[in-house]
Amino acid sequence: MITLGILTRNRPEELQTCIVSSLDTAAEPDDLLIVLLFGDDMVGYKTHPHHPQIRRFLSTPRMFYYSDLRLLYQHMHEVGDLDLFVIANDDCEFMVGGWDKIAEEQLYENFDDGMGVVSFWQHPFHTFMSRAKLFDEQYDGILAPEDYVFYFGDSERHADLVERNQWVQSDIPLVKHPMDAVHSDPTRYPFCWFERDKHVYDGRMAQKRYVKGLENRLNDPFTP
Repeated sequence: MITLGILTRNRPEELQTCIVSSLDTAAEPDDLLIVLLFGDDMVGYKTHPHHPQIRRFLSTPRMFYYSDLRLLYQHMHEVGDLDLFVIANDDCEFMVGGWDKIAEEQLYENFDDGMGVVSFWQHPFHTFMSRAKLFDEQYDGILAPEDYVFYFGDSERHADLVERNQWVQSDIPLVKHPMDAVHSDPTRYPFCWFERDKHVYDGRMAQKRYVKGLENRLNDPFTP
């Protein structure tokens, strides 16, 4: 069974398209479990139609997008045994028939033991598939403490997976996204940040450089 986790907030039409397209194009839709995390969206949480394959959770007050990603992953664990999972935005539309099997094949084609992450869109935190075991045992950012803001697409943790050859970008785009035109232009990337996210991220990186500088001075007594 593949678990599809979707982050959503105040976009009921886009969310419905994402859910319907994922079920319509899946090779084995009956084996798909969908977990929704409504970020500061009580109306959506309460009014979303009940479905036997869908579980709903509420995150409020709304946290940073990447903290919501951590919460979504934890909730995916709560609804049943989590092995293979996909995480997507609510405004992604699944386009490829049998995407669930294609995603699984991509995972095992690139990693013999399936212990890796396959990204199906230009930004790795938008649509990707992985093994839960990899995240639980090696990728502790997802299960970090409550006050830790986890930047999945722009962090040293993502870079670490790339260095260990446990992250690949698939050449099979399983979804389309309304921001495709924006993200295809690299000069537009800086404008895709939420200002508060950028502020917190810059603070984290500055703190990391400061701590690294302290470590260097402690390890080298001759450093002024």
